[in-house]
Amino acid sequence: MGVETKACGGCGLELPRGAFHRNNAARDGRSWRCKECANAYAREYHRTTSSTPPLAIGTTKKCSKCGERKPMREFGKDRGKRAGRKSACLACLRGSRATHPVSVSSKACSSCGEPKPASDFPRAPGNRDGLRGQCRLCISARKRKYREGHLVAHAAHQQKRRALKAGVLHVPYNRGDILARYPLCLACGSSQNLHVDHVVPLSLGGPDEAGNLQVLCRHCNLSKHSKYHEYRPQYLLSATV
Repeated sequence: MGVETKACGGCGLELPRGAFHRNNAARDGRSWRCKECANAYAREYHRTTSSTPPLAIGTTKKCSKCGERKPMREFGKDRGKRAGRKSACLACLRGSRATHPVSVSSKACSSCGEPKPASDFPRAPGNRDGLRGQCRLCISARKRKYREGHLVAHAAHQQKRRALKAGVLHVPYNRGDILARYPLCLACGSSQNLHVDHVVPLSLGGPDEAGNLQVLCRHCNLSKHSKYHEYRPQYLLSATV
């Protein structure tokens, strides 16, 4: 049985199918150009499109902000420009991002409305007075409220995403229920830094469901790594009977 061949649309040579890149959209499942022709075309394309326009040594350019004519080296690179440089010089760009120092000793919080000293507000160099509009207490309360309202949904989303990435079965579960069932590390009995661990790791095809979960502390979980190890007492008891 002979090797199936195909004519390259670039060089015109009759080559075996292995000399062409795969292309599922094509009728025969291969690209119309051979690998050498495709690679040569890609190199030429990147050479002509990604290179910065050449600059003449000693040329100058007028800054669009300060209006001064300066050497090209004082302008940042920009491939989208005809000359390959930004329209404003580096000095003007740095000046436009100047920070504002704290200019007030006290201000009213935009959330609770109470007047407070400047030390109760986080720094915000981009604002005119150099301070955030909300005080630290209001910012902390807003973040805490957001975490409490979205913690369960965020955890469920991460669980589903992790299972899909591993290509295993995912059945929604509540991490708090698993921790309530096993309040201590099932390996060493510690109550610090508890993790919810998969008995059969996802990398070994274990399902992401409550029946495949156990509680381990951080040290025991990291020591277990991606190996199968059963610590749940009901399963250990049944295995010894």
